[in-house]
Amino acid sequence: MEATPEQRGSREIASLDSTLTGRIPGLDGLRGVSIVMISVAHFSVAQNLAAPEWFRQARFLGGPSVDMFFVISGFLITLLLLREWDREGTISLSQFFARRALRILPAYAAFLVATAFLQPLGVASLGGRGWALALTYTVNFVPHPPAWIGHVWSLSVEEHFYLVWPLALCLCGRRGALRLLAVAVAGAAALRFALFRMLSRDAIDLDLLTLTRMDTIAVGCLLAFLVREPRARPFFEMLRPRATLVALLAVMMLLASICVFGTSGKYCLFIKRPLEAALFALVIAACLANDRSLLRSVLSCRPLVALGVLSYSLYLWQPLLHPPGNGWPYAWPVNIACATACAVISHVCVERPCLRCKRWLTTRRDYAIRPVLEPSV
Repeated sequence: MEATPEQRGSREIASLDSTLTGRIPGLDGLRGVSIVMISVAHFSVAQNLAAPEWFRQARFLGGPSVDMFFVISGFLITLLLLREWDREGTISLSQFFARRALRILPAYAAFLVATAFLQPLGVASLGGRGWALALTYTVNFVPHPPAWIGHVWSLSVEEHFYLVWPLALCLCGRRGALRLLAVAVAGAAALRFALFRMLSRDAIDLDLLTLTRMDTIAVGCLLAFLVREPRARPFFEMLRPRATLVALLAVMMLLASICVFGTSGKYCLFIKRPLEAALFALVIAACLANDRSLLRSVLSCRPLVALGVLSYSLYLWQPLLHPPGNGWPYAWPVNIACATACAVISHVCVERPCLRCKRWLTTRRDYAIRPVLEPSV
């Protein structure tokens, strides 16, 4: 019996998704690259580091590297939600939030507990205002947050995304969600321009606000829709033999955007972030399209994958790399050793045990929401 169009579409989706089951080594490798770039960017601005000026220019790598994390987060979260929707016909918000909490909160709580112990030693400095911002994930709403938790702004942006996006996907349906993502990409640029005209730099930091950075996450979400779309198969088939070349071209365009055009104010307000996010998404698509390409082989090497697995804990302990003080833990190379040791301890003793608890959640279906029913896009 000849298969129906719906059955053929399901088989095509399953075939495309077969490369995305379990952990994806290529994406862990991309996380590894990103955390290295972020660490170099933070280390380059250390006040007690005697470094040449060309090395201090590496600070410009920090923003794009965080955007890479945003694109990956948007892609993976949306892909998991769409898979659950197709498999179960529902999206369990309780399970989603529980899984996210187990993934994010324990290591973050351990970082804050360690901060409380480090304060009397003079290693960390965090006043009452700083504690309030850190505990409520609102670091990105104020300009010039305390240096020890300055990096938490990106975690705040992701937390806000986790709170809103699953519910929006359920209530809006796929077509509505796609429209919402398009609005997020265009609206973020418009909002950046409006706030730039209305407010001073001391009143707000446009680079930290959730709504002004949501376009990068939205691009990652759009990529998840793309890989689940049967009509996108020709694009991935075309990309398969050219994966490494396409990724190299995307990286060259990224460098041009960062180093050449990044000094233009209008370019940064309107074009830079969505364009760079789209280029990051293209690198991810190239990585997924061909699991035997040179690109996938490089990103799947053990050191990069290990760094990618450790990336969350490494990011939490970034303050040791761009110190707010001159104590012994901040001296090079002690600071690198301390940050790495703290990250490894956090991952082994906190992250791993909590991640094992996530398996239990897959057997429960509490508070499941049946998404808006509509034809597949």
